[in-house]
Amino acid sequence: MQTSMTLKNILPTLRSNYVTALSIFMAILTIVAVYRVDLGIIVNEALQSEVVSHIILVPLVVSYLLYRKREMIRASIVFEKAQATRMASIKDFLGIALCISALLLYWYGSYTFYALEYHLISLPIFIIGITLILFGAKALRVLIFPILFLLFLIPLPSEVIYTAGTLLAYFNTQASYALLKSFGLPVTLTFSYASPSIVVNNASGPISFAVDLACSGMYSLIAFIMFATFLAYLARGSVWKKAVLFILGFVILQILNIVRISSIVLVGHSLG
Repeated sequence: MQTSMTLKNILPTLRSNYVTALSIFMAILTIVAVYRVDLGIIVNEALQSEVVSHIILVPLVVSYLLYRKREMIRASIVFEKAQATRMASIKDFLGIALCISALLLYWYGSYTFYALEYHLISLPIFIIGITLILFGAKALRVLIFPILFLLFLIPLPSEVIYTAGTLLAYFNTQASYALLKSFGLPVTLTFSYASPSIVVNNASGPISFAVDLACSGMYSLIAFIMFATFLAYLARGSVWKKAVLFILGFVILQILNIVRISSIVLVGHSLG
């Protein structure tokens, strides 16, 4: 009799776990089926281009966040099943609406010059919709940050990178020039249509150091924003403290880049 009661208690749990695992598998299969081409393209770009090399780490960060919240995810799914009411139809309706919206955005983006960007923007929307349908609002509340972190998969348009990188290059070059000038180095500052340059007037002749996009700190800034967002989420404290740390990190990053540029020029002045 006791064995029979035990089996009656275990079987529903096993059935529930099986259904949950099957739901997760089907959700992943659906996402891969829709976005496999775009994910393949972005992985290939991340392996070949320094601009988007930080994208390689996005899946690792998301996997860590999911592992870290695994107990909360499991508890929220169990709670959602226990509280199944008429609200289920509402969350299903919202989930279906979000999935359709994501697919429409995907379709629209396919006919633009920024197809990859549109497709990757629709990815978190699609995942949010599937999460609502399969697991409910409680699970979505737990998963919302890992899902939104997938937005870092989206490569910035080249126009944005070039404009922001040019502004950083001009600022860092002028700051480095002022720093070197304060140490009495024979340097001059020149500007061209391509990139600003610091010219060292040595006895053997002028040596020009051009600060182009790769040296501007733009690539480091993109990676910094991603990691700062991740650490701010994990760190404990108020929002304003996290914002202050974020701004402080940004300032320190620029100072380090200015010191790096100045050091390279100094080495060139010393060694020729």
